[in-house]
Amino acid sequence: MVAFRPMGGDVMAAWKPSSVLGDLVYAAGFSYDPDQDILYSRKDALQRNVGYGYLYDDAALAADMVIDCEPIFFQARGKDWMVELWKGQYILETGCEVGVYTRSRPPPAYYAILDKVVGTRPHDPANGHYFQCADDADMLTISFTLYRDGKPVFSRGPEKHWWLTGFKWGVYSTPEQLKMEVAFNLPPDVHGPFVAALRKRGYVFADDGANVRFTFDKPFSHQPRIGHPQLAKAQAAQKAVVATYVGYKLPSNDPNKVPPEKAQGLGAAVAAKSADLLGAILAEGLRKAGKSAAEVAKLIANELRIAADRIEHWVTRAGYDIIQWVQSVFTAIGKALTMDFSTAVEVRNLTHNGVLPVHLTLVASGAKQGRWVVPPPGVIPAGRVGRFYLKDNLGALGSIGQATYAYVDAQGRNQRVTFDFGCPTGFDDNFARSSQSIFNVFAKSGDGNPRWGGPGQVPKKKHPLYVAYVWANGPAPG
Repeated sequence: MVAFRPMGGDVMAAWKPSSVLGDLVYAAGFSYDPDQDILYSRKDALQRNVGYGYLYDDAALAADMVIDCEPIFFQARGKDWMVELWKGQYILETGCEVGVYTRSRPPPAYYAILDKVVGTRPHDPANGHYFQCADDADMLTISFTLYRDGKPVFSRGPEKHWWLTGFKWGVYSTPEQLKMEVAFNLPPDVHGPFVAALRKRGYVFADDGANVRFTFDKPFSHQPRIGHPQLAKAQAAQKAVVATYVGYKLPSNDPNKVPPEKAQGLGAAVAAKSADLLGAILAEGLRKAGKSAAEVAKLIANELRIAADRIEHWVTRAGYDIIQWVQSVFTAIGKALTMDFSTAVEVRNLTHNGVLPVHLTLVASGAKQGRWVVPPPGVIPAGRVGRFYLKDNLGALGSIGQATYAYVDAQGRNQRVTFDFGCPTGFDDNFARSSQSIFNVFAKSGDGNPRWGGPGQVPKKKHPLYVAYVWANGPAPG
């Protein structure tokens, strides 16, 4: 067995984000270890509020993640437990994870819908449950070393954690190339049930009564990726991203040191295993189960205790349209829905006709009339949709605002785009403009017509106003 490398607080605190990409990495729940040149998950990552279930594993391939997963189920301390291991290719990065999850007995009533949406395991119905991430009292002391073709890539631990991970950018691997040497230091009341579950799963392990060590190589459990028609496509996409990144010849994987023009295409890689990805999967699952955007927001806000600003992103990514999104915003913040002369805006920063999207970084924003209920996001990553909402104040004035974003165009030039919009009262007309012609402008109003107008067509007097700014002269939202 390899000697695990201790990870102390000094290493954890050494790196701080100081770039757009660094901010994205940190917001996604990760930090950077300069000693091993890897990314790793933080204990305070927002993922801790989202919990875990089989749907997240099943959806991994759709996000171009090709991974082995191995859940281990047991009961201890009056709870159901799941300790899950993962290894494989997470778009740009080779990596691995160990997560610790629990479920109270009996579970809260709202778990019923989450079991159905997130937890169902068609191949293992007895364990088809939704789990919460372990609280501090149930965290376990974990260590591991990841090997690729028999050579060590990195080590983590020993560390008490609910989700111990490591990811190496710019390395391509298939799950079959990877193995983990894993060790747990377990308290007595968890040790026995865990060892029994590990043996039942089929593992051979070393055990001294407290420390359990084993190798995670070929998993024993069902693998959602096996035989999936998207597998080859996902692996081709991974190889292309890794080859592009390696071609940059960067001195390290420090996100702060990736030049802005080279960071443009890394948004999806940063999103792998992020809270936003998991939250969007959860919200989409609830949408497919027939839940409205407002119902999704209520469940996530009240039961999972997620802040409103994250819920808004998840509802957007789940495919709810902008009108439903506005309804979810008011539900998330716990206020009655009133729109009147407000303006809801979405920026569709997506590929169109082969024109790749860009990272949009907020430079300035302002509300000449009204107040931000959802302010313009600090970053709208390439390949994502950003939304913001300007509410009119009580009285005779409507909503008028603007937001300016900086970006680097395909020629490497620094650019800025200003979005102006308004739904005023009185004799003034509604308006929506973009300072850059590469963004199409679409609009519609709350007059009962669900269709967007043509490019540049803004309904003059109806309210509230909905505006879409679409990168690369793309079409109106579908």
